[in-house]
Amino acid sequence: GPIMRWQGFDGTDFENMGYIFVGADGQSVANGDAPSYMTFGTSSDGSSAPTERMRIDASGNVGIGIDPVYKLDVKGERFRLNPDSSGLVLTEMQNGTGSFYFGIDNTTGSSFGGANSARTIYSQGAYPMAFWTNNAERMRIDSAGAIKFNAYGAGYLQTDASGNVTAGTVT
Repeated sequence: GPIMRWQGFDGTDFENMGYIFVGADGQSVANGDAPSYMTFGTSSDGSSAPTERMRIDASGNVGIGIDPVYKLDVKGERFRLNPDSSGLVLTEMQNGTGSFYFGIDNTTGSSFGGANSARTIYSQGAYPMAFWTNNAERMRIDSAGAIKFNAYGAGYLQTDASGNVTAGTVT
């Protein structure tokens, strides 16, 4: 497939700095059927051999440091979302039942009605929030604000929206 290369001159030679490559994705191009992928490569410090850093596959999935399986697939120990000038930074997940947000409120605390720069987990809609470990639900906050701990084990501890605590045994 076609490739575009960028080079820099070091005073003696031209050194490879980066590329964009387009190739057939999984099959040959035939009769108006041309599934493709696009890769972007850069050279690290001390190298003039660009390596692939990002890929967009034929499904539109984007991979950074990895062949993508999902719409956005990132390989690395962490990634960063930097806030705009208001200080608000969040991740939103959305489906037909509403949105779920995980983030840091802005400097006035006005995005979620919280405090200045509050760390926030926010669920839109009357749905519970469940917390799982070791393949089992360990805690749940229902849409009324009641909290249940170990609600599906032999014993449980639960608070209602008024703060009353109940302990018991599941039968």
